[in-house]
Amino acid sequence: MEFLLLALAATVSVTSLLLWSKARRAEDTETKTLALPAVDRTPLTAQVGDIVEHLDRDWLVEGAIAFSESPRAARLCRLIDGAEERFLYAREHEPEAVWLLAPIELTPDRADELVHAGEPLRLERRWHAAVLTAGKLGRRVLEPELTVYEYTASTGRFLLALDGATRAAAFFGERILPHAIEILPGRG
Repeated sequence: MEFLLLALAATVSVTSLLLWSKARRAEDTETKTLALPAVDRTPLTAQVGDIVEHLDRDWLVEGAIAFSESPRAARLCRLIDGAEERFLYAREHEPEAVWLLAPIELTPDRADELVHAGEPLRLERRWHAAVLTAGKLGRRVLEPELTVYEYTASTGRFLLALDGATRAAAFFGERILPHAIEILPGRG
């Protein structure tokens, strides 16, 4: 009888030790995972779910569009804050240039010079790009290949027009300083 009680006590002790050890390893793994350094985000690396802080506003990155045609590349991120929508645009060859844009209606004419909202704009660059999208872009459906038109004004304002075979989209806004925004990685 004593032998049976001793065997039972030993079994319970070993089981408790194993369960404690397993729980301890899980805690250590969880702590190490939480302690990993945050990845620095830029307008060119922002991902769906990230938070963009600009002028005391917090914008959620709900969608992203990557444009590429060697050697050019750019990224347009859809930002939302409640019912408001903006877009953050950055070019790979000029990472210090970032624009905060609002969607606009624009005629299909793509002249070398335009006037929008009383602002004279000059075509700076026109290029063809392959398009990759992620997340939600609102009601916009973009084609896999687009012509990208980048117009600038002497005041720093910027107009981006995207033309596909059957669809177009346009955005207008201003250049912002890269240090005036902070992009925080989302949880996901």
